[in-house]
Amino acid sequence: MDSQAVDFFIAGLHYHQCEPVWGGSEDTAVDLRANCAMGLVNTSYHRALIEIVALLHDHNPHVRKGAVRAIALTQPLAAEAVLRSKAIAGDSEPDVTGEVLSALLKISPQASQAFVSRFLDCPGDPNLRQAVAVAIGASRLDEALEILRSCWNNEPFKRTQDNALLLGAILHRSENAFAWLLEVIAEEDRASARFVVEELAIYRADKKLSERVKAALAERNDAALTDLYNEIWR
Repeated sequence: MDSQAVDFFIAGLHYHQCEPVWGGSEDTAVDLRANCAMGLVNTSYHRALIEIVALLHDHNPHVRKGAVRAIALTQPLAAEAVLRSKAIAGDSEPDVTGEVLSALLKISPQASQAFVSRFLDCPGDPNLRQAVAVAIGASRLDEALEILRSCWNNEPFKRTQDNALLLGAILHRSENAFAWLLEVIAEEDRASARFVVEELAIYRADKKLSERVKAALAERNDAALTDLYNEIWR
């Protein structure tokens, strides 16, 4: 990855190696293409972005995600334009679109907030909405949490698909995210509170957080949710 061999990396971007597997064949060079995209960016080659763009249309989603990560490290304004175009065009795999939107928030946090929010506000594929929420939450950017909470507040009647917004906040792992989630436990509708109690349990080893969840449940005074907490947090 520290090599400056531009021609080698460009050749690697286009390399496919189909190996026989049961029922057909499998391309075993997907990691190679993704790694060559990152390697080419590291050479500071002035046409790296031009060479890598084709990988956004690779048949393998792992390669497409690798291309997104590499493109995000090129010239910011050009990268933002290319990735916005990819987001608008969409992808057959929701995780790829999530990766694109997460990259946009890292490249240009303020300018990308409204653009990224559109993919959470619009009704449609719930898998896409969850992938987007998870990706932007996992970015741990302050702007990401603002987007998730704003979308949540704009939905007066919570639906199952709105849990994706809470899941994004859970993965954000910031103090502000935890404070919001504790408010959901203490004050929001029962289904949302139950979801947070269940999913937030991935941090059950955090004793301080465990006590805060317990306190939020005491404020709510819901015996069934308290029983759920005692079952999965201890």
